[in-house]
Amino acid sequence: TEISEVPDRVFMHRNLTELLLRGNKISLAGYQFPVNPNLQKLDLLGNDIETVPASVGNLTGLNSLSLSYNRIKEIDLGIGKLRNLTELSFYSNRLKSLPEDFYDLKELKVLDLYFNELERLDVKLGNLTSMEILYLSNNRLIAIPESVKELSNLKELYLHNNRLSNLPEGLGSLKNLNILRMNDNYFSHVPQSVLNLIHLENLDISHNKMETLPNGFWDFKDIKMLSMAANPWRDSTLNEIVENAKRLRGRQVTVHLNTLTQVIEDN
Repeated sequence: TEISEVPDRVFMHRNLTELLLRGNKISLAGYQFPVNPNLQKLDLLGNDIETVPASVGNLTGLNSLSLSYNRIKEIDLGIGKLRNLTELSFYSNRLKSLPEDFYDLKELKVLDLYFNELERLDVKLGNLTSMEILYLSNNRLIAIPESVKELSNLKELYLHNNRLSNLPEGLGSLKNLNILRMNDNYFSHVPQSVLNLIHLENLDISHNKMETLPNGFWDFKDIKMLSMAANPWRDSTLNEIVENAKRLRGRQVTVHLNTLTQVIEDN
């Protein structure tokens, strides 16, 4: 049976550490979360939430919060009080912006903002220095703030399906980054900052507007997967790609090419 409200007495259980309420009809409209330092995980995936109330900040013990697959347009000030939060998901909502205190969540390691309507991120993104995995794909982002360079623990960054045409220079200082997906954007070239990511293992630049490759592009020593499909490569660049793809495959690197490049390679 689907419920429309958080059960009144659920927080009376002092030993409650996980509360799973996914797949219901809960809206949280008018709801006031009680002060509770014991709850560690709250899962409200797949409900009818449009606004995250400020009182969510009363759950100060939370380290995992899932609000995916709702209809959230607004997050009230208060979420920044969740100073122990390490995992937070807003996958598939309607967010156009994030509240100022969102960037106070300095213990966050995994943040999922896939499938929202974000156009920009605040420069305070650099406050999230514990971040290891950042999902920003399928939004409307036109830029990434230079402060991303402060995320020194970042290992995976997902930027595909946005409106990006460049990346900040500071991105190149993220020496722990090993996955970067920047496909399905508006890049006309590979940013220099990407070339500085010497430990990349997985790089996807497919479905952009690139015609040529810069010097040093083939110098990623740890690369294991490289996706380059569906760019308008020049003929000379196609030949360069074919030659280097063969070399990388000889090192057991997976290289995804577009149809035209594959035809040239096969011949």
